[in-house]
Amino acid sequence: MIAVRLGLLALLLLGLANCASPAEIAARQDATCQSYGLVPGSPGYAECRMRLAQMQHEDNMQRRAALSQALMNAGDAMSQPAPVIVTPATNPTINCTTQGMGGGMTSTSCH
Repeated sequence: MIAVRLGLLALLLLGLANCASPAEIAARQDATCQSYGLVPGSPGYAECRMRLAQMQHEDNMQRRAALSQALMNAGDAMSQPAPVIVTPATNPTINCTTQGMGGGMTSTSCH
């Protein structure tokens, strides 16, 4: 149960760690398009920005779907009963002693 909660927390933190503000995303996309030699305001630059925005949107949708699935899996795992651990019974040690009683007879006692 604790492992499931820790896994859930890790997934949530991972999802939040990849967040960037719209200004940060725009700056990164601007720098990428300009690194290709495209000039802001040109048709090529506008197309570059639109493609990067579409890729960002698709990436976000995939992350959300993966996080949603992970949360559903964690919920399913938490709703399952805890496994019952059965330890096998150990056989007790039995000590036996045999003594001769004479006349070909013996006596065996075990405890």
